[in-house]
Amino acid sequence: MPDLKRLFSFPPSRDYVDVTHARVPGKKKKARSLKTKKSKLIVKPIIRKIKRTIKAASVLHSAKNKRPEKIPAPSQKPKPLKIKKPIVVAKVTHFFDKIQVAILSVKQPIKVGDRVRFKGVRTDFTQRLDSLQIDHKPVLAAKKKDEIGVKVRSLVRVGDMVLSEGDAK
Repeated sequence: MPDLKRLFSFPPSRDYVDVTHARVPGKKKKARSLKTKKSKLIVKPIIRKIKRTIKAASVLHSAKNKRPEKIPAPSQKPKPLKIKKPIVVAKVTHFFDKIQVAILSVKQPIKVGDRVRFKGVRTDFTQRLDSLQIDHKPVLAAKKKDEIGVKVRSLVRVGDMVLSEGDAK
């Protein structure tokens, strides 16, 4: 069996200087002042390099984990946008599926060219009103409590609401 002490023990080297205790390994006496000065001259540049690498690593680490900068709040608060809520203009009272015509009970004034949205449980589409009819006669506008016929491009159901989307351009 080989001698473990001999395998794991290294002969003291004169080139190696233990920086932590400022002494040559293997000797118990403190190094002389000349040797200490020489070791300091050798060690200082190494310490500078170590400090630089640590600093560079910390900068990279902080750059990776850096949170985005918050944008400062403006001095004046911006005015909130005025969003027009859709107004219920009419309600579908009947629908003729073969000719795609809906009969509407008008609740707000409505005219030809308005964009309206048909909204129901299973219905949701927008269209521009191309024609309005009251008693099979074309009209340009309808007032409250009128019963009008409108040609629609999709299926609507009784009870669907007709909402205003603003005037068409």
